[in-house]
Amino acid sequence: MNSFLAEVVHRRSGTILTSDEYMQLRRDSIGVHPILDLAERVGHFEVPEAAFKSDHLTAMRALARDAVIFHNDICSVEKEESWGDPHNLVLILEREQRCSRPAVIEFMREMVRERLERFCGLEASLVSLYESLGLNDRERESVRRYVGDALRSVVRGDYDWAEQSGRYAASEAKGESRIPQGENQCEVGQVLI
Repeated sequence: MNSFLAEVVHRRSGTILTSDEYMQLRRDSIGVHPILDLAERVGHFEVPEAAFKSDHLTAMRALARDAVIFHNDICSVEKEESWGDPHNLVLILEREQRCSRPAVIEFMREMVRERLERFCGLEASLVSLYESLGLNDRERESVRRYVGDALRSVVRGDYDWAEQSGRYAASEAKGESRIPQGENQCEVGQVLI
């Protein structure tokens, strides 16, 4: 909740955030974590505390969350720019890195791909987590459901929602792609993970 209040204060005061500051704020405001909590409740399963707090699942949550942030900001950049809202990583990186929009968007698309590849690598190695924690069959099933029904679904849901909700219709009305294709036109610095 504090992150939403901070965004309002920044908008009203005209505060321009750095990419690091923005990511710190956005990681709390994106809404991924409440959805993951709801998935357990609605799905009638609970991830064992040791697994939930493990580096393995913590990293998977962070990767999914960041992929959603990057994708959301790519989709919403035109709308947020038209509203004068500076809370968008595309706009921030354009300013910080002095790069064109297509270059920044291509960089962010690569960041999404990289995070999802790392996510899949961690998913493929879940057996090592099960064994290291000594999880029984029921606990292993809870972790599998958390990864499949919660983590994977939040990423997929973000993509589907962006395409079907009409929230970003301003860019579609112009007949423009929200995710331009093309070569990187400059080197863009690393974004936090």
